[in-house]
Amino acid sequence: MFLANLIRNSSQPVAVGYPDGRIGLVNLAFQELTGYSAEELQRIDWAAVLTPPEWLNIERDKLAELHRTGVPVRYKKEYIKKNGTRVPIELLVHLETDSEGKPQFYYAFVNDITERKRAAEALRASEAFVREVLNSLPEHVVVLDEHGVVTAVNEPWERFAIDNGGSAGGLSVGANYLDVCRRSSAAGDPDARKAVQGLEVLFAGQQQEFVMEYPCPTANDELWFIMHAKRLVDSLQGVIITHIDITEHKRAELALRHTQARLALIVEEVKAGYWDWDLLSQTLYLSPEWKRQIGFDENELSNQRDAWEDRLHPDDRALVLEATEDYIAGIQPSYELEFRLLHKDGSYRWIHSRGALLRDQNNQPYRLLGINLDITDYKKTQELNEKRDQMEQTFRYYIARQTAAAIAHELNQPLTAISSYADVALQLMQSGNQNPEILSHAMENCSQQAQRAGQVIRQLMTVLQKDEFINEPIDINTLIYEALDFVKADEYSSTFKIELDLAASLPPVSANSLQIQKVLINLLHNGLQSMLENGINAKTMTVTTRSFPGNPAMVKVTVCDSGKGVENAAAIKKMFQPFYTTKANGLGMGLAICSALIEAHGGKMWAEQNTDIGLSVHFTLPFTS
Repeated sequence: MFLANLIRNSSQPVAVGYPDGRIGLVNLAFQELTGYSAEELQRIDWAAVLTPPEWLNIERDKLAELHRTGVPVRYKKEYIKKNGTRVPIELLVHLETDSEGKPQFYYAFVNDITERKRAAEALRASEAFVREVLNSLPEHVVVLDEHGVVTAVNEPWERFAIDNGGSAGGLSVGANYLDVCRRSSAAGDPDARKAVQGLEVLFAGQQQEFVMEYPCPTANDELWFIMHAKRLVDSLQGVIITHIDITEHKRAELALRHTQARLALIVEEVKAGYWDWDLLSQTLYLSPEWKRQIGFDENELSNQRDAWEDRLHPDDRALVLEATEDYIAGIQPSYELEFRLLHKDGSYRWIHSRGALLRDQNNQPYRLLGINLDITDYKKTQELNEKRDQMEQTFRYYIARQTAAAIAHELNQPLTAISSYADVALQLMQSGNQNPEILSHAMENCSQQAQRAGQVIRQLMTVLQKDEFINEPIDINTLIYEALDFVKADEYSSTFKIELDLAASLPPVSANSLQIQKVLINLLHNGLQSMLENGINAKTMTVTTRSFPGNPAMVKVTVCDSGKGVENAAAIKKMFQPFYTTKANGLGMGLAICSALIEAHGGKMWAEQNTDIGLSVHFTLPFTS
């Protein structure tokens, strides 16, 4: 009685069915969903009438599972309504049995998921649209999430990667863009270092855009690209990056920085000046950011072509309209323009506009999509930037001359002394004067002066590099937690378990936190990659900290993996040497740099083969005094 009342009073469609296919009690919501009355439903077989044939096997499997486990089952299917249409549904089916456990009847709670299905289809269509937009751009486009992980790349990027031997430096979907740049930076790449610094500022929210130029060596030639990164905000978090080939412009020595403010097209939330012109209906959509660039709120300017044409500067209007028509007609190969638009305050703003056509299956254009970038400030500051560059270059030349003069001055005396003593020794030997005491004295002074010259060089390098090692007291365990955060976003890090065995109450160590963090990230990456290669045998990585038994004034950190290990003891000795690597695409500099950094901090790094599988890499650091 309680169940019957519950079914009748429920606003959700509910029905009772029997194992022989008959339908029993149904509520009004279920009748409205199917289009049948309660009397009609009780005269039909639910499997034969309500369920489409292609869903029968799925339903039988689910009901068999329900009989086997007794646990209510949830699954999706379709109903055939009385009018012949289909409705997608989701069911939660319960089974009632008698005192002997024999099935009596089912009762099912039904949800109409039509709207949910439409929303999913709309989401897929939206994703397809974004992909189509990205692929319509000739630039190499990479989209990162808030952790720096690559979530999307366009076809030009993928083609460039294939043409140049693989995955474009590992920057495929799922890779961490920041980590790849950091590894290149740690290997001494100044452009990678500049990219890391710029991107970290974006991710920290300190600025919205970052632009840099960089060379890209390929198998055939060296190409030049301009990298334009923009922070995504609101509902989208992360960064979108375009890599634009400016090789020809570089070779022609054209000053492109005032015209190469590129931004990839994605969606309105990117906050770029996005526009979408439907060539068939002649309707034009202007994004809120497009309107904001010329001083208007979203509702202050209509989404009409006149809103754009009427605001073109009189000197630019004919050129812009002609170039637009030529591009649509196929006369002009690309759409990239600079022009002025009238601002709400009466001034004109310089706009850099770039667009791309979408074509149908007959190769006929049907939409023109594009972005507008406000480059007014860039135009105004171009001359100032050029003068600043000249001043900086002059200053660098001055520093170089002063450094060379200092080295020459400091080395002049020991080198002169070495030459004098060597002449004395040579004259003694050539004259036949075999005076061992005088000869020994001359050679001893040569050696001393040579050591003095070496000491001068070391002192000068210390002065020049005095900012590289700024040590401070740091908690080594905290640094390990931070390093783990960097590797968690890797596509393979979730495959394996990383355990921490960190000693409590360790004194702080004296170190440069950024450099030691780089060491930890490198060791964690190496271990995870080795475990990935080892496959199913790899299970766990362990990071351990202890007070070093050999010297209580130091901490010992161990990264122990369950990877493939190394071949023999000789390989362990070589692994910290520069250019030694077991990776097909490795440079062999990662561990060498790590070891050098640890030694520069007064510690030591070494490795040991585990007794079962894998490798353990250890390093020590001194505690603060």
